[in-house]
Amino acid sequence: KIWEEIENRQKVDKNYLKEVKKKYLSEFADYENFFNKSASVEKLDDDALIRYFKKCCQAQIDSVGIAHIVDAIGINADEELKNLLRKEIVNEKEFNRYFFSLVSPRKLSFIAQEEADLSRIVALPKSQITKAIQKHQKKYFWLQNSFIGARQLDINFFLKRLGKIGRKKKGKEDLLYAKKKFNSKIENLAEIIRFSTSWQDERKAKVLKAIGYFDSVLQEISRRTKMSKKFLYCMGVKDSLKINCPIDFLFLKNELKKRLKETFFLLNKQGEFNFPANYYKKLSKKNYEKSASSGQTTNDIRGVIANGGTAIGPVIVCKSLASIDKVKKGDILVTSMTRPEFMPALKKAAAIITDEGGITCHAAIIARELNIPAVIGTKIATKVLRDGMIIEVRANHGLVRIIK
Repeated sequence: KIWEEIENRQKVDKNYLKEVKKKYLSEFADYENFFNKSASVEKLDDDALIRYFKKCCQAQIDSVGIAHIVDAIGINADEELKNLLRKEIVNEKEFNRYFFSLVSPRKLSFIAQEEADLSRIVALPKSQITKAIQKHQKKYFWLQNSFIGARQLDINFFLKRLGKIGRKKKGKEDLLYAKKKFNSKIENLAEIIRFSTSWQDERKAKVLKAIGYFDSVLQEISRRTKMSKKFLYCMGVKDSLKINCPIDFLFLKNELKKRLKETFFLLNKQGEFNFPANYYKKLSKKNYEKSASSGQTTNDIRGVIANGGTAIGPVIVCKSLASIDKVKKGDILVTSMTRPEFMPALKKAAAIITDEGGITCHAAIIARELNIPAVIGTKIATKVLRDGMIIEVRANHGLVRIIK
């Protein structure tokens, strides 16, 4: 329904999506201005700290906000474009080359952009590097944040990386998309997907920034209440609305302790609810059985093609930061979804497989930038595949096969 509405509005006004994105960026810019101009959280009185906390909560929500529509575009426009393109190109290999050329954004992802910015600093005279790296740190302090929390990156982090990065060589741009002209329907759909993919990447950056702002205020709340930050991270939206002063956090402590081990949050039209872990386990088992019965087999896993190609290698299932250190050159990285801190491992991987995601997701963007095979949205890869298994990734067909 969302995609149909977008498509209809885009037909009436070709700038519709651009205007929605402009509104989204403007809303988040207001948060950035607020946090940049605010006094450091340590200097705020209790009332101001709670206001800051509420602002962080809202920033976290609005960092996705109206940009949620890109998910609908990623799922539906992708299929629509493929169906139209198959009428024009019969050869499977040629089809994949043109499809990925058409949908690949013409601008760098935020991860690639950060590396490009860092490589430019390498080329500066030594006298200018300190000031440039300080500016770089302020711009990218959020780079390795994730959905499980923040990692505040200091200047030393970027200086260490500066020593490992060389000057970026100018790559040869893939101009395949310009070599063949398609009908207006295909061209328009491809442009919408490219636009949405770039927007989804920007949205991810905003989410990670919001996590950084949020973490800083939770750190201060933890200090004042003597309550562990890990408990505070178990709060839901409904909990945050009840907070009027620092002591209110303490009233939630016992409940948050219970949630720390395992909990399941559900949001629907009736509101926000959380359930004990056994509820989630039953639901997870039910969904797994549903996926397994829908044509999936343990030796034959299917998903969405994110980038074409073939690879054979050992599996490394990445569910944590510790697990990504195990990835060696030639391994096949399997994860629920990729995150920015996975980048060092992704550069070594021969292929990427994910449970989640569509053509506009982070894994798809990175796979195309690194030009490695990727099959995404398998639903069950992390449940079926285990470290050390030898698998074949036939990304041109969206297929993953266990060999040994």
